[in-house]
Amino acid sequence: NKERPIICHSRFIYEGTARQAVHALKYGRRPDLAAPLAAAMDNLLTKVLTELPVIEKEPLLIAVPLHKSKLKERGFNQSALLAAQLAVNRNLKLAPALVRSRPTKAQFGLSRAERFENLSRAFTASQIVSGRSLILVDDIVTSGATVLSCAYSLFEAGAAEVVVLALCRAKLKPSETSAQLDIALLPPGAKHLP
Repeated sequence: NKERPIICHSRFIYEGTARQAVHALKYGRRPDLAAPLAAAMDNLLTKVLTELPVIEKEPLLIAVPLHKSKLKERGFNQSALLAAQLAVNRNLKLAPALVRSRPTKAQFGLSRAERFENLSRAFTASQIVSGRSLILVDDIVTSGATVLSCAYSLFEAGAAEVVVLALCRAKLKPSETSAQLDIALLPPGAKHLP
């Protein structure tokens, strides 16, 4: 169901020191920052784990993937580094269950609707997720287009539940504060939460 809301838990608003840290990690080629940034996400992961529905198997961590060309250019996937560190810290399984199956345009400068269109069918999920609760890890959520596209691909592969855990989230409105970090993401055109 493409109108199903996805809950996004973020540790920081994407501004100030948090923005600088993400930029240093991604563009400053500082993969060593993944460990302390993942540590900053630890309390949030505890909250997510306690809110997930109880099912037979433990939840899987899934990193938002980069396309292979972007991965080759950058040399690492920052979301995968965060997810791997969280997995080690919490003894959780990190599953390579999602791939970016086609390259997409850069999202910067695109409207929210254009971002969703740009990412349509960009991800493919493995059947390993079938019946599982998943925690989708990303470095920054802006419009929500990337994580929603990932989540819907995971649902198509049979995932029981998908929750997003992000280091940062962009403000949706200038008046937002860090006290409003948990949000329900919906695609363009969705009228309300089901």
